[in-house]
Amino acid sequence: MAAVLPRNDGSPESREPELRTIELHFVDYHGRRLAFEAATICRGRTWRIAPNASARLGFGGSEGMGLGGTPGRWKDVYPHKAPRDCGFVENVGVLCWEDAERRAYAAETGLLYAAFGGRWPERIREFVAGRAAAGGGRTP
Repeated sequence: MAAVLPRNDGSPESREPELRTIELHFVDYHGRRLAFEAATICRGRTWRIAPNASARLGFGGSEGMGLGGTPGRWKDVYPHKAPRDCGFVENVGVLCWEDAERRAYAAETGLLYAAFGGRWPERIREFVAGRAAAGGGRTP
């Protein structure tokens, strides 16, 4: 539950972290966008990244399909679900765009592990902190 503190005007203010959305997307050797289906391989519940693909994290409208930002598109995709309900922490959700279905989904933890290794949660936190320090990522 979020802490509630009084604001200067006397009304309560939530201290819950602001919703942020990061987009997991893929590029080829030349930096060109790859379709999700071309960049990933899933066998059962095991994910792999295709040899010609590199995973990227996007935080703004010009990265990937433009799903990332503050707040980004999380609430458009999951209007009644918080990122923590999908295994994410600190009010940061990770979405990926599936071209074949023409819609976004929450990235599975196995996919994030395949893309970034066992330290994927730290990598997400570092990415968000770096973008916040740079002042980027504010989207409507």
